[in-house]
Parts: sequence; C-alpha cells; structure tokens
Amino acid sequence: MQTTELWIKKEDSNVRKKLLDYNLSQVTDELTDHVDTIEITITNDNDVLVAGITASIFWKQMHIDFLWVDESLRGQNKGSELLAKAEDIARQYNCRYIQLETFSFQAPDFYKKRGYTVFGILEDSPCDGAKQYFLKKILN
Repeated sequence: MQTTELWIKKEDSNVRKKLLDYNLSQVTDELTDHVDTIEITITNDNDVLVAGITASIFWKQMHIDFLWVDESLRGQNKGSELLAKAEDIARQYNCRYIQLETFSFQAPDFYKKRGYTVFGILEDSPCDGAKQYFLKKILN
C-alpha cells in the first residue's frame, strides 16, 4: 500500500475575502487569511484509492474535512494512521487544536478513543434520529 500527501491552495472568493478582512481587523497581527489544504491518501497496489483524509489549516487550527476508509480495510488502523499523520502536520503548523464533525452513524467513538472531545451535538442532523457531533482535540 502507498500513502501520498497532496497540498492544495485554493483561490479565495470575494465573499470570503470580505469576511476575512473584517475578521483580521478583530484579531492579533500574527493571523493571516492564508489557508492550506492537505490530502493524505492510501492506494492499493493497483493505485486505487482505499483511504484518505482531507483537512484545512488556518488561524492556528486544523479542520478535518473528510476521513474515509474503504470497508475492506476497516479495523486495520488505517484511519488511525491517517489521523495521526494529519495531527503531525497540524503540529508542524503550530496548530493549537483540531476540530471536525461526524455523524452518529459514522465514527464519533473512533475520534473519542483518539483524544477528541465533543463540544456540541446537533440533534436530527442530517436526518431524523441522527446526531451531528462537533469534536476537538487540543494539541500540545
């Protein structure tokens, strides 16, 4: 299996720029509007994607956007490996914490076992009976 990392910088929108200009006027000088995006993937021997994680890094924080592991690899610590690599990158960027969202039918316990704590729950999201969990992990 191969692991690859891809760093992508996306162009800013005008709406985003206007809000960031305001936000930056309200915080310390050390923060900027720069956002880095990471993607770490695992492919099989045939170069087929079997797992991956994407995240955005800004304002001394990382936001995990997506973490996915093919069902055939679940229980083999691939998700933990991807999350650990993302956490290492967050530390390289001097992030204070990592935040993410997950649904009750996805993996809240997976993240809790890895030191993430719930700071909010949205009931009936995305559908009746489901919950959307908001989690964070404070980095040393």
